[in-house]
Amino acid sequence: SMQCEIRKQDQTGPAAQKRAARKVADRSLISSWQIELSAHRVTAAMLDDSRLTFQHDLEEELAKVGVPAEDKKKYLVENMLALPTWQPAPRWESMIGGDWASAELDLSLYPNQEVNKVRKQLYNKIVSFVTEMRNCMRQRGFWLDAACPITGNAMCGTRTSHVYNELDGLTMMLGYDSIPIGCCGIVLHPEWGKAAYPVTIFTLAPYEVLLEVVAEVANAPKLPDLDDQAAKDLVDGDACM
Repeated sequence: SMQCEIRKQDQTGPAAQKRAARKVADRSLISSWQIELSAHRVTAAMLDDSRLTFQHDLEEELAKVGVPAEDKKKYLVENMLALPTWQPAPRWESMIGGDWASAELDLSLYPNQEVNKVRKQLYNKIVSFVTEMRNCMRQRGFWLDAACPITGNAMCGTRTSHVYNELDGLTMMLGYDSIPIGCCGIVLHPEWGKAAYPVTIFTLAPYEVLLEVVAEVANAPKLPDLDDQAAKDLVDGDACM
């Protein structure tokens, strides 16, 4: 098999210092959902990418707040939070047994039926989480959405033709190493390695509001119904994230 070089990220130089300065909150696990979350300010480069991905909805939000055209970029750089989420990838039999916490399955093995099934449920779980987060944020008057790991478009809001670059975004925010597998590569989680499923959420809410919303959503997890899934045993393909 082809050996892929691990792309090592600098952990001490200027890039690492800039990353540290942009970090708003260290990663912590929401155990009820088995979703790890951290919070970061975006760089100008990341903003260009995310702004195009969520353009329609962001324009609406900026209009609501009354931000003049020449200040839009500045407003977004100052107010947007990017929230990389990670889920550990259990084996299918662990998942069926109710274990969402074990990082056992290498998701870079592709195509592979077990990987397909597990990815599908991790996808369903993050969609459920983002939907709950979005609804709670909306009740407080703030926008939230995520980059869909299958399409690279907005997960919940109006889609554009722009595809969000998850690999670049995660690398810029987190400085984790990556492996260039397939068309888009895989970022290595520091503990779970390749047995991890990342998706990035974006919001314009202040950090204090984010903490409230995370606490609320953590109290009422809505995990995928695997009995139902196992009965149907539906496996849809997905893209390389």
